[in-house]
Amino acid sequence: MASILLLTADPAVVDGISAMLDPHRFRLRNVSSPSAAREWLAMQGFDVLLVDARFGELIPLEILSFAWKHHAMLTGCIIDLLHDFAERWTAQAMGAHTFSGPQALIDAAGFIKSLPELVSAPSAGGGSAVLVVEDIDSPRDIIRAYIEALGYTQVDGAASAEEALRILHDNPTLYFCIVADILMPCVSGIELIRRIRADADQTISSMPVIVLTAVPTTENLIAALHAGVSGFLVKPPKKMALKIELEKAKRIVLTKRSPRLCQEKDAQIVEASLRKLGVG
Repeated sequence: MASILLLTADPAVVDGISAMLDPHRFRLRNVSSPSAAREWLAMQGFDVLLVDARFGELIPLEILSFAWKHHAMLTGCIIDLLHDFAERWTAQAMGAHTFSGPQALIDAAGFIKSLPELVSAPSAGGGSAVLVVEDIDSPRDIIRAYIEALGYTQVDGAASAEEALRILHDNPTLYFCIVADILMPCVSGIELIRRIRADADQTISSMPVIVLTAVPTTENLIAALHAGVSGFLVKPPKKMALKIELEKAKRIVLTKRSPRLCQEKDAQIVEASLRKLGVG
């Protein structure tokens, strides 16, 4: 039975979510304050966290960050019944799901019901290995060592986008995530993402891709978004940032959602958010 923690002070939200979820499949616990949510998250593992956006724009993001420190595979959701969640891009970049407007409760409940039975199980779908694509030997070895230090037992390397595609086609179910440099000769990391998203093998086309870049300009990031990137890391990557992105990639695989960080129609919104953050 999947366990859900609902953070809201509105009884109507509790009643609405409860009425739409099968009590034989889901166990729902409601808390009415962020402090109570933190206490429960620290004590008990949950499969899903639902946060009411009316606590403020930043509280939902802070609670989700706290939750993932204790339970990396938890599925995080934000419900905004009043309007489109202002920090939607930030939430999406973190790997959270947002549901807005009058249909928010219905959409959130439908999403939860669509999740696999064992949401939190590390082996619930997808492979367990990581493929690092970097044309220079030394950075590739360093990144592989970083990922192995985070507990991933198989981290393979490819010296080019072409080699990466060959490896993926030879064993498409082995990997759950690709970490690729943007600037590579012949075929760039951006083009690699495009080819992966267009691949006829759905296992490959739906695989999360995290890009590495030493030049985090808005232009590079927006190009990656259009291509279908799942996450960004600035070179040299910090271990904690790498850990967060890999965990987000695993959640994408487990919940079987789109590996795209955003759809192309959202690129302008994302660009504005990046400029607001001072990127580029």
